[in-house]
Amino acid sequence: MKKKKMNRGLKAVIIVALVIVILIGAVAIVGPKVDSAGYRYVIGGYLMSYLTPTNKKVDALLDKTDGIIHGVCHPKGDIEGIKSANVDWVRFDLSHTVWDAEGNLTPGYLAFKEDAKRYADAGIKVMCVTPYPTEYLYSPYFGGNEAEGIASSVDPRTEEGLAYIAKEAAFLVQDLQGIVAGIQVTNEMTVDRFRKPLTLEEAARYIAVQLEAMKDVKGDIIVGYNVADFTMFQFYKLLEDHNDCCDYLGLDLYLGCFENTFKSLIWYDIILRGFYQQSGLPMIVNEFGYIGAGQALTDEERTAFLQQFGYNTEEEAAADILNLLENENFNSRIRERMYEEFPDKNPADLADLLFNTQNSNNYRQHFYLELNNGYQLKDYEHTKEDQAQFYTDVITKHFEKMPFLCGCFAYCWADSSSCYICDSPDCPVETGWGFKDLNGNYKPSYYALRDAYAEWQ
Repeated sequence: MKKKKMNRGLKAVIIVALVIVILIGAVAIVGPKVDSAGYRYVIGGYLMSYLTPTNKKVDALLDKTDGIIHGVCHPKGDIEGIKSANVDWVRFDLSHTVWDAEGNLTPGYLAFKEDAKRYADAGIKVMCVTPYPTEYLYSPYFGGNEAEGIASSVDPRTEEGLAYIAKEAAFLVQDLQGIVAGIQVTNEMTVDRFRKPLTLEEAARYIAVQLEAMKDVKGDIIVGYNVADFTMFQFYKLLEDHNDCCDYLGLDLYLGCFENTFKSLIWYDIILRGFYQQSGLPMIVNEFGYIGAGQALTDEERTAFLQQFGYNTEEEAAADILNLLENENFNSRIRERMYEEFPDKNPADLADLLFNTQNSNNYRQHFYLELNNGYQLKDYEHTKEDQAQFYTDVITKHFEKMPFLCGCFAYCWADSSSCYICDSPDCPVETGWGFKDLNGNYKPSYYALRDAYAEWQ
């Protein structure tokens, strides 16, 4: 009998050791792409989260939210549709300053408030995303014009600008009581194009002043922020001292869509558990989803695409990048965005931005109108059917198993007629995420989300 017990004990030790070795190996593989100062917490956090799967902060948040958050992003006014999918929260952006230069409430803010109240009156809770830095820096209500590069009088890089932004934050969290149930302070400041022109440190300060301004006046509204991309842990460390202002920490994860590193759904568990254990904060997945259409081009198709610009290889096109960008057939919106990021038009920078898939801001997929090779999860193609299976599996087999995870927001409610990045209707990168197609018909993912949300209580 003792020998059997010893054998069982030895097996348990071996299994734990193997798990640790696997995790160390996995982190070693992705290590060059992420900050090691953050990912060292993943291994310990993943294991420790099983020992302390919840805490009093989690209980407090769930009391405020009336249970698990079953959310979608950008609901597009379809109240009856989202309610039929067992959705009880929606998440969308406040894209304007609260006041104008004369101190009047802006039309943009009043329109947001009206939209939010429509959902609240229908029994649906609202997560408000506060403005991006550029929506202050180029606010037309303060003399700004982004298209012409004219800055407003509210610059989030200055102390004066931050003081004004903090004042707005304190006002809106009080003014929206009873209308919105949650606030996410801005969005994905770890992504260059959303953070511009701020540095990571400036973006952390931009969030911090809003969190501090809301802390003592937020009432029943839950307040937090979100992180994304490979600098997520580095960015979190910049804001760690403000955890006492946060009801939750939000995480945006699009595994298998914008990267070729994380191939399994288990990475949702690993990253979420690591963050929870490191922060001690309740977690919400503020954005997640899976592209439901699109594939990589063949080598022959890609060559044919390049030939319309006069090139036979990508290397030729990269070497002649300035002429490529000015070609009449080149997508004008991509060209504008690339010049915005590199106004000095340095050829090396522009070529890297267009073609280098290791650059997280690259436009390669938008240029070719494809999904990059390997940008998918194992066993999940980018089809409507596998998109539905993704939602079933990630919610019922992963999210539901993490007691510290207080809910999620699926991205997004409906397919888009064109890509918001490149404006092309044929671009698969930002058009096929929805639960409804362009004809208003429910996709298989709708039924998957509906049933998964019904199960996760």
